[in-house]
Amino acid sequence: MGHFDAVQGSDGPAALALDEALNALEVVDRCKSHVVDAAILRGLSVDETAEALQVSADTVILDWLAKTWLQHELSWEAR
Repeated sequence: MGHFDAVQGSDGPAALALDEALNALEVVDRCKSHVVDAAILRGLSVDETAEALQVSADTVILDWLAKTWLQHELSWEAR
């Protein structure tokens, strides 16, 4: 089970850490934060995310790589 599986649906410290990490990502790149938010919190597919954000599926796939940054932020806060 990864960070994201544990965070979905929770409302404790993990959810707070996710919220803080998404806010930090939004400062760095707003579009990427919206893609990660759509995928993790809303459970949207690539095509659904692309439609919701009015971007191409290729953009969503590239921006989804931001999950690595988010995962790093979450693991850093856990230390």
